[in-house]
Amino acid sequence: MTRKTQNEVWVEGKLRLLPATDLLRLLGKRRFTGRFAMISAGASKRVVALHLEDGEPSLAIGTGISQASPLPEQSFRARQLLLEALGWTMGSFRIDEIPIPERAQRQELGTLDDLLTAARRRSELWPGLVRRLPGPIQDLTVTRLNASALPSEPIQQAVLQALAGPTPLQEVAPRCAVDEDLVLKALLDLAGQDAISIGTFSDTSAVGSRQIDELLPPLLAALRGGDHQTATLKVVILAWDARTCFKTVNALLGRRTAVPDDVEQQPRYQILQEKGTLGSGMKLEVLGFRADTFQPAFAAPLVQDSHIFLLVTDLDAGQLRGTERPLVDRINELRDMFSGATVAGRITVGAGAVTDPGCDVVIPEIARYVSWEDLMKSDLLGSVLREVSNRLGLASHPDSAVTA
Repeated sequence: MTRKTQNEVWVEGKLRLLPATDLLRLLGKRRFTGRFAMISAGASKRVVALHLEDGEPSLAIGTGISQASPLPEQSFRARQLLLEALGWTMGSFRIDEIPIPERAQRQELGTLDDLLTAARRRSELWPGLVRRLPGPIQDLTVTRLNASALPSEPIQQAVLQALAGPTPLQEVAPRCAVDEDLVLKALLDLAGQDAISIGTFSDTSAVGSRQIDELLPPLLAALRGGDHQTATLKVVILAWDARTCFKTVNALLGRRTAVPDDVEQQPRYQILQEKGTLGSGMKLEVLGFRADTFQPAFAAPLVQDSHIFLLVTDLDAGQLRGTERPLVDRINELRDMFSGATVAGRITVGAGAVTDPGCDVVIPEIARYVSWEDLMKSDLLGSVLREVSNRLGLASHPDSAVTA
């Protein structure tokens, strides 16, 4: 640890030698006014700077805290990041005797004692809680299953009331305005009571509406020749590249996960199989194929029970025709293999396109002028189902088809 002259760094050192909570407690006892900065030693450097006034927390600035956001939101996110940083064991710290930045608003971070208690609690709870999750926090979503009476525990009550529908796990704590570790504990306790489910975005769909629930039973009956015992709607996506396929699957499931940087290189993205639950309890299964992996002999066992085929072209990625034969020929070969009606169609992202011979157009107008932003904002699954119902003569208003 070093100490420098005034107007420079007052004290700096390594967090492995002096824990951040011990340093903060000492600064509180000395009624310190200035800045206490913590720098992580991870691959991506993260910095959190806490400004103190007479030993009490006043303002936290750091990676991931937007100073342009409203003060309550800014305060909540600043506190959560601060609680995480106070648990860092690898990295460095720096203490400066400098004033709080001008025009800065005092955040609601809690008292020093409250912060220290919460930081200690988080460091004890967090590792065990994260190990119980089915995947990384950023990839998980929460769905309420049981609409019975609210539990007596206040945080569990707040969590359930915050779940208006399938909700990204990361958004639950800000909605409740309760520390992330307490919310995560409440979520896992509720999951153990079967009051909620926690799953990956591929397990839980954010789609579903009363209109979809009304359309599905007669549509499934028509597509399966009167046999609608199945409670699963199966949709197959074909796209020239893996990126377009990934985006389309996301749009159908109502997800907003970012496209992986290595989506074209990794074999696991050449065929996507995702499942979701619709509001009625019916299941949605989406199979996504990159063009070079969609060969009839290979794909037949996977797509045998499919109801709808969608060809998706992104003009930025290239046309939907390979060197061997058009994908529509491969679709028609598959359709000839199976009994029962199947519907095929095409969506073109970026511009108009001429329909492939032999292929029905499921969304004729949206197919001409649509962007990825449009697809993510709209109810794509509902649009597809409405148009398929119209084409099969099931919809009460044929002119209700989606138009550009």
